[in-house]
Amino acid sequence: RSIKTSLRQRIGGPFVYLDADTLVSGPLDELFASPTDVGFTVDRFFPEAPGSFPAWLRPFYDRLEWQPTARYFSGGIFHAADTPAAAALFSAWHASWRRTVEIGIVSDQPSLNRAIATTPHAMTEYPESFNWFVGRADREIGADTRVISFLASQEAVAASYEGLLERFAVDHTVDIDRLVALTSAGASYVRQRKSFARRLRERLAVGMKFLATRHGLRDPRRE
Repeated sequence: RSIKTSLRQRIGGPFVYLDADTLVSGPLDELFASPTDVGFTVDRFFPEAPGSFPAWLRPFYDRLEWQPTARYFSGGIFHAADTPAAAALFSAWHASWRRTVEIGIVSDQPSLNRAIATTPHAMTEYPESFNWFVGRADREIGADTRVISFLASQEAVAASYEGLLERFAVDHTVDIDRLVALTSAGASYVRQRKSFARRLRERLAVGMKFLATRHGLRDPRRE
C-alpha cells in the first residue's frame, strides 16, 4: 500500500490501476481516454448504503480530526493522469495513509477519500460496471460489466478463489460452475462464460504463478 499510494510519483505518464483481486471482463478504453486528473468508482461493498461513508470509520476519522465525506470511493480501480493535480492528490493520499497506519488502519481507502476531499482536482466517477463487487451488487453481471472485483480480502471468497486456482493447477481447466456460484450471477454470466474462458485461464495462470512463488514452489518445466 505504500507503493500504491505513491504510484503517481513512481510512474511516468497516465496509468490505470487495478487491484489484484479483480478480473477484467470488458474494454477499459474510457479509463485510458479520460480527460480528468483522476477517476474512481464508488465503494459498493456495503449494500445497505452503497457509495456512502461507512459508519465503522467514524471513530477513526474523529481520532484524526477528519470530516466524513458524502461519497466514499473505492481504491480498487482508478486512472491517474500525469498532471500536477493528480500528483498533489497522491501526495496527500500517501501522507494520509501514513497517518492511518499509525492508528491501526492499514487499508488505503480511508486515506484515499481524505485526499479526494482535501485536494483540488478534476475527477470522473465511473459507473458500477467498472467495479462490480461479487455477491454485493443489486444486479447480475451484464454485457456492460468491465471489471469484476472478487473481494479476495474476505476469507470465504478467498477460499473459493483458491479453489479455482487449485483446479486449474491440476488439469488447466477453469471450473465455470464454481465461478458462477462464486459470483452469484446466474444465467447472464453463464451466457458469457465461453467468451471469458481464455481470459480466465490467463488470469488464473498468473494467480497460480503468484501462489507458487509465494510458497517457494518451482515449476520444473519453467512454465
